[in-house]
Amino acid sequence: MVQCPKCMGEMVLNRGGLFCDECGIKIWRRVAGKSLTDRDLERIAAGETVLVKGLRSRAGKKFSAGLRLNLEENRVEFVFKNAGAKDEAHAEDEKGKDRES
Repeated sequence: MVQCPKCMGEMVLNRGGLFCDECGIKIWRRVAGKSLTDRDLERIAAGETVLVKGLRSRAGKKFSAGLRLNLEENRVEFVFKNAGAKDEAHAEDEKGKDRES
């Protein structure tokens, strides 16, 4: 049994993915052309970020990304390695602008 991280209900695991009938969270097994394992689905539901290699973009290019559950939007989202660095750099730029004023 996998417990839903949002409503604490029981999630159903089947060939399509991991689903909560009570609050509507869906963690699809197939993401960007790649099938996730049962263990991957369970780890995402537990709040972990799971690194997946061999994903395919809509343009057909391969890429790797982390997958994590966004509880506010009830969906799985991509996490890219450099995303945090860009956010931190942007925050530093904003701090610099405040000092110049």
